[in-house]
Amino acid sequence: MLLEETFGDPPVPAADHINLRTFADTVDLLRQTGAVTGSTDVVAIHLGHHNPPLPELVERLSTVPARVVGDGTTLVAGPTAGGRGNS
Repeated sequence: MLLEETFGDPPVPAADHINLRTFADTVDLLRQTGAVTGSTDVVAIHLGHHNPPLPELVERLSTVPARVVGDGTTLVAGPTAGGRGNS
């Protein structure tokens, strides 16, 4: 699942983007509804300049859990994507 995480820690200035707190809340809500499972590969995208440095961002998103990929990374959907299932 690709989910944008634009604003890092600052409050979100617009209702159409999310920050680290609302990213985690959104993934949690999707887990509660069954849309995200333990085998879902959650990838944070649309990373804005308000985020912490990459090592800290990776560490913080790992608690969701979610991952960060570099610009231009090719993502493959399916049972072998990211070593996880295709839920």
